[in-house]
Amino acid sequence: MKTSFVLLTTGLLVLTTGCAESSDNLSQEDVIERISTSKEDVENYHGEFVLTFELESGLYGSQASEASYSVDMFENTQDSHGIFNSVADDSEETMEYYKVGEEAYTNTNDEGWENTSDSIDDFTNFDSDYNAMASILEDIIDKTEQTEEENAYIYTYTGYDKTVYKAFEKPFSVELTGFDLENDTDLDVSITVSKDTFTIESMDYEILAENDLGSIFMTVSVDYSDMNQLDPIEIPETVINEAN
Repeated sequence: MKTSFVLLTTGLLVLTTGCAESSDNLSQEDVIERISTSKEDVENYHGEFVLTFELESGLYGSQASEASYSVDMFENTQDSHGIFNSVADDSEETMEYYKVGEEAYTNTNDEGWENTSDSIDDFTNFDSDYNAMASILEDIIDKTEQTEEENAYIYTYTGYDKTVYKAFEKPFSVELTGFDLENDTDLDVSITVSKDTFTIESMDYEILAENDLGSIFMTVSVDYSDMNQLDPIEIPETVINEAN
């Protein structure tokens, strides 16, 4: 009996190993299918977003700004804890917030915590959540070049394509006016997908538009970590007490 049990166990192990799906040497179609499936299982994550903007114009001179957003996010409830930073010319603003259930608290420029639950909608339906990022890759993957590394697939695109431009337009409010998009615009995209989880690890997007009147250069950088590993978000008592 003992010998039979060992043989049976070994046989099951070989069968299981043989049936395991490999994450190597997949086509774009196979990868995007797994990404579309895995995004339904993403419940929470840590995200880092950085957006920069540079304008050179004979009419308006030069302008530059940078905004960053660091967040712990729960997709289904939209519970989150985030920190915004923005820098434009000589001005700088920061805001930290907690949103849990129907409660929200914010601290702007370190001026103290306030109960902002009356504006709860300001902290929900953030367009640049994970599903929006996955949808971008789903929309443009057939425009990209796929390369494979040991632990990831990389998708890149360089040039101008209306589909690629439109895919990034809504989540990051990237809309150019005063340019002939097809002739004045260059796009550069790089998206990294984990082989272990088939979730997006990072996304980098650059857009340069220039003509005789001036130029605009914008960058978007997104990084995800701690997928489905976050502890539930709680509003610290010190925050609640200060706001009250």
